[in-house]
Formats: sequence, structure tokens, C-alpha cells
Amino acid sequence: MDNNKLKSVLILLLLFIIAAAVSYLFNGFPDLMERTARYFYPSYSLEIVVEGEGSVQPDRGTHEFTEGDTILIVAEPADDWEFSHWEGDVTGDETYIEVTIDTDKTVRAVFVPQ
Repeated sequence: MDNNKLKSVLILLLLFIIAAAVSYLFNGFPDLMERTARYFYPSYSLEIVVEGEGSVQPDRGTHEFTEGDTILIVAEPADDWEFSHWEGDVTGDETYIEVTIDTDKTVRAVFVPQ
């Protein structure tokens, strides 16, 4: 590594240490841990959509998860409806599915009338 690159890395490291110290002084240790985790472990969004009449857990909407998390999504049909299948970044026809977070994803639970 040449001297200019080494100086750049050392300056970035020093700035990170200063930012961490300031964060600790003004916000406390938990905030520092959260910021550090976000730096080293990126988060991605998981959008859960429902088509037809039914519900899902976690609830429909957009959720943020850390890279590497595995999320269990469960579909529950409403009365006189049945679960059909999953669409989007997953496939399958079981009422539950596991999604590993490694990028932004969209999952659609499809319910059909009985």
C-alpha cells in the first residue's frame, strides 16, 4: 500500500473513532452500537403484499431487516378464502415461507375464493 492510500485509510479510521466517541458522549452506547451495526451489516427492505382476502405475519407493508436475517412469513386466509401461492422474490404454495435477506425483496401472498 503506498503512503497516500495508507494516510487516507488512517484518516478515515481516525474520523470513525472520533465520530464513535462523539456519538457515545451525546447519545450513549446503544446508539453507537446501532450505528456500528448499520455500517458493517447493511439493511434491506422486505415488502410484503397481500392479494385477495387474508393476512400475513409479519403484517403487510415494508419492513427493514439486517443482511443475513431469515424471516418466516405466515399466510392466514380469511373466511371463505384459501391461500394459493407466493409470488415475487419467492415461490411456493405452503402457507409459510422463509426469506433470507440479502437484497431488497418483495413477497406477495395470493389468496383466492374457495
